[in-house]
Amino acid sequence: MEGMIINECVKAFTLRMNIWEKLFSFLSTAIKYDNYMNDSQDTFMICLIIASAIGLTFVVVIVIILSTIFNDLKQLKKKIQLIEYVKSEEENED
Repeated sequence: MEGMIINECVKAFTLRMNIWEKLFSFLSTAIKYDNYMNDSQDTFMICLIIASAIGLTFVVVIVIILSTIFNDLKQLKKKIQLIEYVKSEEENED
């Protein structure tokens, strides 16, 4: 169970890094397009705002998911400690 939780954390972190890579690629394309069109910085600023909003949303969602996973891990750890305590008490009674 613990290995599965760690695996989910790694997946969430990898997803977050992949999202940032895509957002920076999007911004790079926007800069190239803006330079090609010799337009004002309006196009780039709109792309920057959109990319920032999308990136921030994904980061918040991933942080919430990781927080939930770590909370579950803490609860599992407490349960394991309780089980170990009960086992040690049973061994001491024998």
